[in-house]
Amino acid sequence: DTPTPTPPPADLKSKISKQDVAGKEIAKAELTLTSLDGYDMSGVTLIQGNKTIYPKVSADKMSISYETVDTSQSEVIGLRAGRYRLTETVTSKQYLTADAIEFELKDDGSFDCRGKIYIAGSPIVMVDKADPTYKSENDSSEHKPLPATGEELGITTIIGVIIIGFAVALLTGFG
Repeated sequence: DTPTPTPPPADLKSKISKQDVAGKEIAKAELTLTSLDGYDMSGVTLIQGNKTIYPKVSADKMSISYETVDTSQSEVIGLRAGRYRLTETVTSKQYLTADAIEFELKDDGSFDCRGKIYIAGSPIVMVDKADPTYKSENDSSEHKPLPATGEELGITTIIGVIIIGFAVALLTGFG
């Protein structure tokens, strides 16, 4: 007959930043935030720029997933104090997948990440390194065939040139 402890209120927020090594925000990565304490994440929303985003919620309701944008960090709203894991489930092309980050969100909005305490409002930063094997569509090292810019020489054109050549030769006295 042990009572189930009441979870802390879901009124905390945290910023998550998905960056390249130069500190630029990366778009089109999918991040998954999982409650390691088993909290229901279905009420969590995000703010990206000035837009409210409703992330995908996992079947067990302990994880949310969303796509990053390159215009702003993502502010995650409606978290509870507790332990979380941030993973990159889809990596933007031209980057390598980042390692997962585990952190503990405190009651005051600060968080402990890898033994370092960050003040409330500081972003959790996940960094992607460039993929050295990636080739962009604009990469000049690939030699693509050039499109035809004029009319190709058909058999009719070749025969016409030969006939004109014989006519010119006859007129000039070679024949």
